[in-house]
Amino acid sequence: MSLLQLKGFDHQKVAKAIVVDSLRITKGENVIIETWNHGLDLAREIVYLLREMGAYPLLLVEDEEAYWRTVTTIPESIGRVGSHEWSALDKTDAYIFIRGPVDSAQNRGLDASKLYRANTYNDEWYERAYKAGVRGARIDLAFVTPGRANQMGYNYTKWGKMMTAAAAVDLSLVKKKSEKLGKLLSGNGRVEVKASNGTNLSFKLRGAKPLFEIGAITKEDLHDNTKDYSNLTTFPGGRVVVLTDEKSAKGNISFDGKAFLLGRLVEDLAWTFKNGKLATYTGGKNFEAFSDQYKESKGDKDRIGWLAIGVNPKMDYGFMNEGFVEGAVTIGIGWGGEETKNKTSFFCGSTLFAADLTIDGKKVIKAGKVQI
Repeated sequence: MSLLQLKGFDHQKVAKAIVVDSLRITKGENVIIETWNHGLDLAREIVYLLREMGAYPLLLVEDEEAYWRTVTTIPESIGRVGSHEWSALDKTDAYIFIRGPVDSAQNRGLDASKLYRANTYNDEWYERAYKAGVRGARIDLAFVTPGRANQMGYNYTKWGKMMTAAAAVDLSLVKKKSEKLGKLLSGNGRVEVKASNGTNLSFKLRGAKPLFEIGAITKEDLHDNTKDYSNLTTFPGGRVVVLTDEKSAKGNISFDGKAFLLGRLVEDLAWTFKNGKLATYTGGKNFEAFSDQYKESKGDKDRIGWLAIGVNPKMDYGFMNEGFVEGAVTIGIGWGGEETKNKTSFFCGSTLFAADLTIDGKKVIKAGKVQI
Protein backbone atom coordinates (compact mmCIF):
# COMPACT_ATOMS: atom_id res chain seq x y z
CA MET A 1 0.00 0.00 0.00
CA SER A 2 1.48 3.32 -1.02
CA LEU A 3 0.85 6.85 0.16
CA LEU A 4 -2.10 8.72 -1.30
CA GLN A 5 -3.35 6.56 -4.13
CA LEU A 6 -5.56 9.37 -5.36
CA LYS A 7 -5.77 10.02 -9.06
CA GLY A 8 -3.46 12.87 -9.96
CA PHE A 9 -1.46 12.89 -6.71
CA ASP A 10 1.99 14.20 -7.64
CA HIS A 11 4.79 12.81 -5.45
CA GLN A 12 7.36 15.07 -7.09
CA LYS A 13 5.31 18.19 -6.39
CA VAL A 14 4.79 17.22 -2.76
CA ALA A 15 8.49 16.38 -2.33
CA LYS A 16 9.41 19.84 -3.62
CA ALA A 17 6.88 21.49 -1.30
CA ILE A 18 8.45 19.74 1.69
CA VAL A 19 12.11 20.21 0.79
CA VAL A 20 11.99 23.71 -0.73
CA ASP A 21 8.92 25.45 0.70
CA SER A 22 8.55 23.83 4.11
CA LEU A 23 12.13 23.25 5.32
CA ARG A 24 14.09 25.36 2.81
CA ILE A 25 16.88 22.82 2.68
CA THR A 26 20.04 24.01 0.95
CA LYS A 27 23.14 22.52 -0.65
CA GLY A 28 25.46 20.73 1.74
CA GLU A 29 22.91 20.06 4.48
CA ASN A 30 22.53 16.64 6.11
CA VAL A 31 18.96 15.35 6.00
CA ILE A 32 17.35 12.31 7.61
CA ILE A 33 14.22 10.99 5.92
CA GLU A 34 12.33 8.48 8.07
CA THR A 35 9.45 6.59 6.52
CA TRP A 36 7.23 3.55 6.73
CA ASN A 37 6.72 1.15 3.84
CA HIS A 38 3.72 3.02 2.47
CA GLY A 39 5.69 6.28 2.24
CA LEU A 40 8.57 4.96 0.14
CA ASP A 41 7.29 6.45 -3.14
CA LEU A 42 7.38 9.93 -1.61
CA ALA A 43 10.67 9.22 0.19
CA ARG A 44 12.34 8.24 -3.09
CA GLU A 45 11.35 11.56 -4.66
CA ILE A 46 12.67 13.44 -1.63
CA VAL A 47 15.98 11.55 -1.72
CA TYR A 48 16.40 12.25 -5.44
CA LEU A 49 15.59 15.94 -5.06
CA LEU A 50 18.04 16.32 -2.17
CA ARG A 51 20.84 14.67 -4.14
CA GLU A 52 20.02 16.82 -7.15
CA MET A 53 20.41 19.99 -5.08
CA GLY A 54 23.63 18.86 -3.40
CA ALA A 55 22.27 17.90 0.04
CA TYR A 56 23.07 14.61 1.79
CA PRO A 57 20.05 12.36 2.46
CA LEU A 58 19.98 9.42 4.87
CA LEU A 59 16.91 7.21 4.45
CA LEU A 60 15.57 5.23 7.43
CA VAL A 61 12.73 2.74 6.92
CA GLU A 62 10.48 1.40 9.68
CA ASP A 63 9.06 -1.86 8.36
CA GLU A 64 5.44 -2.11 9.41
CA GLU A 65 5.19 -5.86 9.93
CA ALA A 66 8.46 -5.97 11.89
CA TYR A 67 7.19 -3.08 14.01
CA TRP A 68 3.88 -4.70 14.91
CA ARG A 69 5.53 -8.05 15.65
CA THR A 70 7.92 -6.30 18.02
CA VAL A 71 5.20 -4.20 19.68
CA THR A 72 3.15 -7.35 20.24
CA THR A 73 5.95 -9.36 21.85
CA ILE A 74 8.74 -7.06 23.12
CA PRO A 75 7.47 -3.43 23.07
CA GLU A 76 10.21 -2.15 25.38
CA SER A 77 12.84 -2.93 22.74
CA ILE A 78 11.40 -0.30 20.38
CA GLY A 79 11.36 2.21 23.23
CA ARG A 80 15.16 2.28 23.19
CA VAL A 81 17.43 4.09 20.72
CA GLY A 82 21.02 3.06 19.92
CA SER A 83 24.04 5.37 20.07
CA HIS A 84 24.49 5.13 16.30
CA GLU A 85 21.08 6.72 15.73
CA TRP A 86 21.78 9.46 18.29
CA SER A 87 25.09 10.16 16.52
CA ALA A 88 23.31 10.57 13.19
CA LEU A 89 20.79 12.96 14.74
CA ASP A 90 23.57 15.07 16.26
CA LYS A 91 24.99 15.64 12.75
CA THR A 92 21.63 16.35 11.09
CA ASP A 93 20.41 19.72 9.81
CA ALA A 94 16.89 18.73 8.73
CA TYR A 95 14.58 15.82 9.46
CA ILE A 96 11.57 14.61 7.47
CA PHE A 97 9.22 12.09 9.04
CA ILE A 98 6.74 10.44 6.68
CA ARG A 99 4.29 9.33 9.33
CA GLY A 100 2.73 5.97 10.04
CA PRO A 101 1.99 3.19 10.58
CA VAL A 102 -0.92 2.38 8.30
CA ASP A 103 -2.45 -0.07 10.77
CA SER A 104 -3.50 0.71 14.34
CA ALA A 105 -3.14 -0.92 17.74
CA GLN A 106 -6.92 -1.12 17.94
CA ASN A 107 -7.16 -2.94 14.62
CA ARG A 108 -4.45 -5.33 15.81
CA GLY A 109 -6.29 -5.97 19.07
CA LEU A 110 -3.42 -4.63 21.16
CA ASP A 111 -3.62 -3.02 24.58
CA ALA A 112 -2.92 0.71 24.29
CA SER A 113 -0.28 0.52 27.04
CA LYS A 114 1.95 -1.62 24.81
CA LEU A 115 2.06 1.09 22.17
CA TYR A 116 2.79 3.66 24.87
CA ARG A 117 5.79 1.64 26.13
CA ALA A 118 7.07 1.40 22.56
CA ASN A 119 7.25 5.22 22.36
CA THR A 120 9.03 6.02 25.64
CA TYR A 121 12.05 7.38 23.74
CA ASN A 122 10.06 10.39 22.42
CA ASP A 123 11.11 12.88 25.12
CA GLU A 124 14.80 12.18 24.68
CA TRP A 125 14.53 12.32 20.87
CA TYR A 126 12.94 15.79 20.95
CA GLU A 127 15.45 17.05 23.52
CA ARG A 128 18.42 15.85 21.46
CA ALA A 129 16.99 17.20 18.19
CA TYR A 130 16.36 20.58 19.84
CA LYS A 131 19.91 20.79 21.22
CA ALA A 132 21.38 19.75 17.87
CA GLY A 133 19.48 22.53 16.07
CA VAL A 134 17.57 20.11 13.87
CA ARG A 135 14.54 21.53 12.06
CA GLY A 136 11.98 19.09 10.80
CA ALA A 137 8.57 18.33 9.38
CA ARG A 138 6.09 15.62 10.32
CA ILE A 139 4.30 14.69 7.10
CA ASP A 140 0.69 14.12 8.09
CA LEU A 141 -0.24 13.59 4.45
CA ALA A 142 1.22 10.13 5.02
CA PHE A 143 -1.73 9.17 7.21
CA VAL A 144 -4.03 9.39 4.18
CA THR A 145 -4.27 5.77 3.05
CA PRO A 146 -7.31 3.64 2.17
CA GLY A 147 -6.60 1.36 5.14
CA ARG A 148 -6.48 4.11 7.73
CA ALA A 149 -9.49 5.85 6.18
CA ASN A 150 -11.44 2.61 6.56
CA GLN A 151 -10.30 2.17 10.18
CA MET A 152 -11.38 5.70 11.09
CA GLY A 153 -14.59 5.78 9.11
CA TYR A 154 -13.39 8.53 6.75
CA ASN A 155 -14.27 9.00 3.11
CA TYR A 156 -10.83 8.38 1.62
CA THR A 157 -11.30 10.56 -1.45
CA LYS A 158 -12.65 13.55 0.52
CA TRP A 159 -9.93 13.23 3.13
CA GLY A 160 -7.17 13.05 0.54
CA LYS A 161 -8.46 15.99 -1.48
CA MET A 162 -8.82 18.09 1.65
CA MET A 163 -5.29 17.32 2.85
CA THR A 164 -3.68 17.97 -0.53
CA ALA A 165 -5.53 21.30 -0.79
CA ALA A 166 -4.39 22.20 2.74
CA ALA A 167 -0.80 21.37 1.77
CA ALA A 168 -1.02 23.75 -1.20
CA VAL A 169 -2.46 26.71 0.74
CA ASP A 170 -0.89 30.15 0.24
CA LEU A 171 1.59 30.26 3.13
CA SER A 172 1.90 34.05 2.92
CA LEU A 173 -1.78 34.48 3.84
CA VAL A 174 -1.55 31.90 6.61
CA LYS A 175 1.57 33.58 7.95
CA LYS A 176 -0.08 37.02 7.95
CA LYS A 177 -3.05 35.85 10.01
CA SER A 178 -0.77 33.79 12.28
CA GLU A 179 1.38 36.82 13.10
CA LYS A 180 -1.69 38.87 14.06
CA LEU A 181 -2.86 36.13 16.39
CA GLY A 182 0.66 35.74 17.72
CA LYS A 183 0.72 39.31 18.99
CA LEU A 184 -2.47 38.70 20.97
CA LEU A 185 -1.23 35.40 22.38
CA SER A 186 2.25 36.53 23.43
CA GLY A 187 1.22 38.36 26.61
CA ASN A 188 0.01 37.29 30.05
CA GLY A 189 -3.69 37.83 29.46
CA ARG A 190 -6.57 35.79 30.83
CA VAL A 191 -8.29 33.59 28.29
CA GLU A 192 -11.99 32.76 28.49
CA VAL A 193 -13.33 29.92 26.33
CA LYS A 194 -17.06 29.27 26.08
CA ALA A 195 -19.26 27.19 23.81
CA SER A 196 -22.89 26.16 23.45
CA ASN A 197 -22.07 22.63 24.67
CA GLY A 198 -21.52 23.98 28.20
CA THR A 199 -17.81 24.65 27.96
CA ASN A 200 -16.72 27.40 30.34
CA LEU A 201 -12.96 27.39 30.83
CA SER A 202 -10.62 30.10 32.05
CA PHE A 203 -6.82 30.19 32.21
CA LYS A 204 -3.89 32.59 31.81
CA LEU A 205 -1.21 32.89 29.18
CA ARG A 206 2.38 32.94 30.42
CA GLY A 207 4.06 35.48 28.14
CA ALA A 208 5.72 32.83 25.98
CA LYS A 209 6.60 33.34 22.33
CA PRO A 210 4.06 31.60 20.12
CA LEU A 211 4.92 28.93 17.59
CA PHE A 212 3.69 29.66 14.08
CA GLU A 213 3.08 26.08 12.97
CA ILE A 214 2.15 26.85 9.39
CA GLY A 215 3.89 23.88 7.80
CA ALA A 216 7.22 25.64 7.28
CA ILE A 217 10.28 26.19 9.45
CA THR A 218 13.60 27.87 8.63
CA LYS A 219 17.04 28.05 10.24
CA GLU A 220 16.09 31.51 11.51
CA ASP A 221 12.95 30.15 13.17
CA LEU A 222 15.08 27.96 15.41
CA HIS A 223 16.43 31.11 17.05
CA ASP A 224 13.15 33.03 17.21
CA ASN A 225 9.59 31.74 16.88
CA THR A 226 10.18 28.22 18.17
CA LYS A 227 12.71 28.67 20.95
CA ASP A 228 9.96 28.46 23.57
CA TYR A 229 8.35 25.41 22.00
CA SER A 230 9.34 22.96 19.29
CA ASN A 231 11.70 22.73 16.33
CA LEU A 232 9.40 20.52 14.27
CA THR A 233 6.41 21.59 12.21
CA THR A 234 3.51 19.63 10.76
CA PHE A 235 2.89 19.42 7.01
CA PRO A 236 0.31 20.51 6.06
CA GLY A 237 0.02 22.91 8.96
CA GLY A 238 -1.80 26.04 9.96
CA ARG A 239 -2.10 26.97 13.62
CA VAL A 240 -0.62 29.24 16.26
CA VAL A 241 0.40 27.48 19.47
CA VAL A 242 1.30 29.14 22.75
CA LEU A 243 2.21 27.86 26.19
CA THR A 244 -0.14 28.64 29.05
CA ASP A 245 0.24 29.34 32.75
CA GLU A 246 0.26 25.74 33.91
CA LYS A 247 -1.41 26.38 37.28
CA SER A 248 -4.17 28.74 36.13
CA ALA A 249 -6.93 26.56 34.65
CA LYS A 250 -10.40 26.47 36.15
CA GLY A 251 -13.74 25.37 34.77
CA ASN A 252 -14.78 22.73 32.29
CA ILE A 253 -14.42 21.89 28.63
CA SER A 254 -16.31 19.41 26.45
CA PHE A 255 -14.56 18.81 23.15
CA ASP A 256 -16.22 18.60 19.75
CA GLY A 257 -13.21 17.02 18.11
CA LYS A 258 -11.71 13.58 18.55
CA ALA A 259 -8.35 13.27 20.27
CA PHE A 260 -5.86 11.13 18.34
CA LEU A 261 -4.01 8.90 20.81
CA LEU A 262 -2.08 5.68 20.23
CA GLY A 263 -3.63 5.22 16.81
CA ARG A 264 -7.20 5.69 18.09
CA LEU A 265 -9.74 8.49 17.94
CA VAL A 266 -11.08 9.27 21.41
CA GLU A 267 -14.61 10.66 21.24
CA ASP A 268 -16.55 12.95 23.58
CA LEU A 269 -13.58 13.83 25.77
CA ALA A 270 -14.45 16.20 28.63
CA TRP A 271 -12.24 17.70 31.37
CA THR A 272 -12.92 19.64 34.56
CA PHE A 273 -10.18 21.68 36.23
CA LYS A 274 -10.06 22.66 39.90
CA ASN A 275 -7.23 24.52 41.63
CA GLY A 276 -5.21 24.43 38.42
CA LYS A 277 -5.35 20.66 38.01
CA LEU A 278 -7.41 18.23 35.99
CA ALA A 279 -9.94 16.98 38.53
CA THR A 280 -12.23 14.78 36.45
CA TYR A 281 -12.16 13.38 32.92
CA THR A 282 -14.70 11.42 30.90
CA GLY A 283 -15.02 10.19 27.36
CA GLY A 284 -16.86 8.01 24.90
CA LYS A 285 -15.60 5.58 22.29
CA ASN A 286 -11.91 4.60 22.70
CA PHE A 287 -11.74 6.44 26.03
CA GLU A 288 -9.27 3.84 27.33
CA ALA A 289 -6.64 5.15 24.89
CA PHE A 290 -6.67 8.33 27.01
CA SER A 291 -7.40 6.94 30.46
CA ASP A 292 -4.90 4.05 30.35
CA GLN A 293 -2.05 6.26 29.18
CA TYR A 294 -3.01 9.01 31.64
CA LYS A 295 -3.07 6.63 34.61
CA GLU A 296 0.27 5.13 33.65
CA SER A 297 1.95 8.54 33.25
CA LYS A 298 3.59 10.54 36.02
CA GLY A 299 4.38 14.17 36.78
CA ASP A 300 2.41 17.22 35.66
CA LYS A 301 0.07 15.29 33.40
CA ASP A 302 -2.88 17.06 35.03
CA ARG A 303 -1.83 20.64 34.23
CA ILE A 304 -2.98 22.69 31.26
CA GLY A 305 -0.11 22.99 28.79
CA TRP A 306 -1.00 24.93 25.68
CA LEU A 307 -3.57 26.74 23.58
CA ALA A 308 -3.74 26.58 19.78
CA ILE A 309 -5.83 28.46 17.23
CA GLY A 310 -6.24 27.10 13.70
CA VAL A 311 -5.55 29.28 10.65
CA ASN A 312 -5.64 26.98 7.60
CA PRO A 313 -8.69 27.88 5.45
CA LYS A 314 -8.46 24.63 3.47
CA MET A 315 -8.61 22.27 6.43
CA ASP A 316 -11.99 20.87 7.44
CA TYR A 317 -13.59 19.15 10.42
CA GLY A 318 -14.41 15.47 10.48
CA PHE A 319 -10.86 14.27 9.90
CA MET A 320 -7.53 14.25 11.70
CA ASN A 321 -5.79 17.62 12.24
CA GLU A 322 -9.03 19.39 13.16
CA GLY A 323 -6.93 21.83 15.20
CA PHE A 324 -5.59 23.35 11.98
CA VAL A 325 -9.04 24.38 10.72
CA GLU A 326 -9.34 28.17 10.65
CA GLY A 327 -11.05 29.22 13.88
CA ALA A 328 -10.56 25.92 15.72
CA VAL A 329 -9.60 26.17 19.41
CA THR A 330 -7.41 23.41 20.82
CA ILE A 331 -6.57 22.99 24.49
CA GLY A 332 -3.85 20.60 25.66
CA ILE A 333 -2.63 19.17 28.94
CA GLY A 334 0.75 17.81 30.01
CA TRP A 335 3.97 18.22 28.06
CA GLY A 336 3.97 21.28 25.81
CA GLY A 337 7.45 21.45 24.31
CA GLU A 338 11.00 22.18 25.37
CA GLU A 339 10.14 25.26 27.44
CA THR A 340 7.11 23.85 29.19
CA LYS A 341 7.11 23.84 32.98
CA ASN A 342 5.08 20.64 32.99
CA LYS A 343 7.46 17.80 33.81
CA THR A 344 5.81 14.79 32.24
CA SER A 345 5.97 12.69 29.08
CA PHE A 346 2.18 12.68 28.75
CA PHE A 347 0.36 15.09 26.47
CA CYS A 348 -3.10 15.25 24.97
CA GLY A 349 -5.15 17.91 23.24
CA SER A 350 -8.50 18.18 21.53
CA THR A 351 -10.58 20.77 19.73
CA LEU A 352 -13.68 22.97 19.89
CA PHE A 353 -15.32 23.78 16.55
CA ALA A 354 -17.51 26.79 17.31
CA ALA A 355 -16.11 28.37 20.45
CA ASP A 356 -16.04 31.95 21.66
CA LEU A 357 -12.59 32.98 22.87
CA THR A 358 -11.58 36.24 24.51
CA ILE A 359 -8.27 37.50 25.86
CA ASP A 360 -8.67 40.08 28.62
CA GLY A 361 -12.18 40.68 27.30
CA LYS A 362 -11.10 41.20 23.66
CA LYS A 363 -13.05 38.92 21.31
CA VAL A 364 -10.62 36.88 19.23
CA ILE A 365 -12.94 34.08 18.05
CA LYS A 366 -16.73 34.17 17.81
CA ALA A 367 -18.63 30.96 17.09
CA GLY A 368 -15.53 29.45 15.51
CA LYS A 369 -14.68 32.45 13.32
CA VAL A 370 -11.45 34.42 13.76
CA GLN A 371 -12.29 38.08 14.43
CA ILE A 372 -9.00 39.76 13.46
